[in-house]
Amino acid sequence: MSHRRFANGTNFSITPEGARALININDARLRLAETFHSGTNGARGGRAGIMEGFTPVLSSIGGILIGLAALALLFVNGRIAGISGITAGVLHPTQGNTLWRVIFLGGMVAGAMLVRWLHPEALAIRIDVSNAAVLLGGFLVGIGTRIGNGCTSGHGVCGVGRLAPRSLVASAVFFSVAVLTSWLIRHVTGAF
Repeated sequence: MSHRRFANGTNFSITPEGARALININDARLRLAETFHSGTNGARGGRAGIMEGFTPVLSSIGGILIGLAALALLFVNGRIAGISGITAGVLHPTQGNTLWRVIFLGGMVAGAMLVRWLHPEALAIRIDVSNAAVLLGGFLVGIGTRIGNGCTSGHGVCGVGRLAPRSLVASAVFFSVAVLTSWLIRHVTGAF
């Protein structure tokens, strides 16, 4: 048994088996931290890390601001902040129902520009797929929003917040399919 003293003066004792267990735990913790911070996931070198860009404080602030914007639009204008529906209303305008949509979308663009100016590293993303894959993904998302009668902002933010049954189902389907698709692409096809 080894007797040691912490920096604060507290004494402690540890057996050789306990010391080995602590070393193994610390080694595993260091390997995990190294994996997250090195840009690899441990399975294939060089791939983007799972925790790359993890910003819980900024993400929480962003989520709160999105919720407040959705509430403001609902209470002030009586509208749901479903971005696909708002955009569709701009692309197919109706008299007296377009200006607020243009202002809302303009505010989203202005907000992104403000973030880029104040905190440019927040928007420094790397996309490891071709432009064709990005366009195909965007097209498929567009089809999905039409089939699902809304997008993740309309169903996921506003509908779930109102406990709308169809939004609860739609959001569960969105995220289940996203997890399954991501898993299939990464682990079955090995594309990324």
